[in-house]
Amino acid sequence: MELNNLLIMDNVFDSETLTKLTEICQIELENPENNFLDKQGEDYVNQTQYRDINKRWYPPPNHYVTNLIRDFLYGEKLLKLTENLGDFAWICFNNRFTKTFELQVTEYLKNNKYDWHTDFELMRMRMLNYIFYLTEPEGGELQISNEVLNSFNFEKQEFNIYKSIKPKINRLVIMPSWLAHRVTPIISGKRLTVNGHINLQ
Repeated sequence: MELNNLLIMDNVFDSETLTKLTEICQIELENPENNFLDKQGEDYVNQTQYRDINKRWYPPPNHYVTNLIRDFLYGEKLLKLTENLGDFAWICFNNRFTKTFELQVTEYLKNNKYDWHTDFELMRMRMLNYIFYLTEPEGGELQISNEVLNSFNFEKQEFNIYKSIKPKINRLVIMPSWLAHRVTPIISGKRLTVNGHINLQ
C-alpha cells in the first residue's frame, strides 16, 4: 500500500509565537498542580511496557495553547494544503464534517519511547493524528508503517518502516490515526510535542 497521505510541514509558526508556545508548555509540565492524568483519571506514565513517557499535560478549553492549535488545524491554510490528499480521513477533514479534537503536551526524556500502536478509536471516531515538535532531541523519531494491524497486541508485532521522521523544531506532522506507528527511544535531549487527534463527529 503506497502512502500519499502524510503531511509534513516545517516553519509552522513565527518565532515569537513558537517561543511563547514552548515556554508555556514547559512551565505547565513543571507545574505541580498538573497531575498528568487523563480525563478518566488513568495515569498513562509507564502505563504499559510499550509506552514510556516522562510527563504529559492536557491544556484546558480556551487556554492559549488550545486556541492556537485549534485555529491552525481548522484554518484555511491547512485545508488548502490538504485538499488533494485522497485518504478517507483527509476526505472527511476537507469536506467540513463536524469535527472535534484532542490535545495534549508530552515530554520524553532519555530512554523514553512509545512502541508500535495505532490511535484509531471507533467510539471517538479518531481520523487524524497531529504532532507538533517544540524540540529536537537525538532519537525520538516517528516511524510509520504501511502494514495493517492484525490484533491489538502491539508489543508482539513487528512492522516494516515506511517513513521515519526526525523531530525538528516548528515541524508539524499529520497522518491518519489508523496507521501503525511508534516513537523510537530518546538518546539524548528532550522530545517536547503538542499532539493529539482530530475526530469526526
